[in-house]
Amino acid sequence: MKIQIMIVDDHPVVRKGITEMLGLWDDFEVIREAGSILEATRALDSGVNPSVIMLDLNLRNGSGLEWIKNRAALGRLPTVLVMSVNDEEVYAERCLRAGARGYIMKDAPAEDIATAIRKVHSGEIAVSSGIASKLIAYQHPPTRNNEPLNRSLSLLSDREMEIYQQLGTGKNTKEIADLLHISPKTVETHRIHIIDKLNLTGAVELVRHATAWQESQ
Repeated sequence: MKIQIMIVDDHPVVRKGITEMLGLWDDFEVIREAGSILEATRALDSGVNPSVIMLDLNLRNGSGLEWIKNRAALGRLPTVLVMSVNDEEVYAERCLRAGARGYIMKDAPAEDIATAIRKVHSGEIAVSSGIASKLIAYQHPPTRNNEPLNRSLSLLSDREMEIYQQLGTGKNTKEIADLLHISPKTVETHRIHIIDKLNLTGAVELVRHATAWQESQ
């Protein structure tokens, strides 16, 4: 039986490219595409039952990470393979903790993506070999100060990390609030917590810090 896949990404060209790539193998079948969190939710609630969902984190009308957590809390989360451009050192563990079964970069070789799909479908965890070793290292950290920036970002909650990332793209408080469907006051509260956790001097340094991190991705 073929592995039936739903692709959730807000860029039609990306969805088309993934579909064409998966057509290289006989054991995959793309049964549905969704361009938003809402569209994906409606598809699942209407009875669409993919074996694997390939999910982008950054969607125009919501957060892929929050969607994973919400579906998992309801006990209605299918097998999810996150496929993103976001730094896997920062996001892979968060996604797995939320309920995803795997995390792979969008620019990974096609063979690696196919292998990741097969792994999560069979019940295994799928991450790159590099991030697998780093996740083990984070659980058993060495005494030396290794990769301080990503270690510092690991102090942030998932929501704080989302806001930090959006600040790095140049979005202001209202834009972030609209994107994440929260109030501007909530965004400001999270900004204060981020500044405190990263030991920054204030809002200006926070934006500089987030921008520098975003540009390094």
